[in-house]
Amino acid sequence: MADFHAVTARAYALQEQLRAEGYEDDVVTAAIESETDLFRVFDRVAERIDQDNRSAVIARARAKRLETRADRNLEFLDFLMRVIGNETKIERPTATVFYQTNPPKLEVREDEVPEAFKVLTPDKPAITKALKAGEAVPGCRLTQGRSLHVKTT
Repeated sequence: MADFHAVTARAYALQEQLRAEGYEDDVVTAAIESETDLFRVFDRVAERIDQDNRSAVIARARAKRLETRADRNLEFLDFLMRVIGNETKIERPTATVFYQTNPPKLEVREDEVPEAFKVLTPDKPAITKALKAGEAVPGCRLTQGRSLHVKTT
């Protein structure tokens, strides 16, 4: 294929010439198509866009399947850790599997939250602070979650 810059320069010059002579868009387009390689380049780029979009759809679907498989495998490792009674960490030649304590997560039953902690919605930072300070806040509690992580070597 011809040099892209030469093709576009030739198409631009032809377009300028024909417009100066008063030709309509359809005539200009037909002349550019018949006298330059611009539309061959245009068609190839359009095909690439279509191929890339199709590939992206396929890649997203594959990524979703891989994420689902990884989640299932993580659940299985969690099950195996519980079966052997290990609640902390296992180091293997291929990976270290361990539990990490996550930050406290606030759970709120909004209909039970006292007015002192409500803004338009419950003031979660204030509730969290009060709970951490040992105050009892009806309808609220801090929960401590854990998640399993795998580091490969």
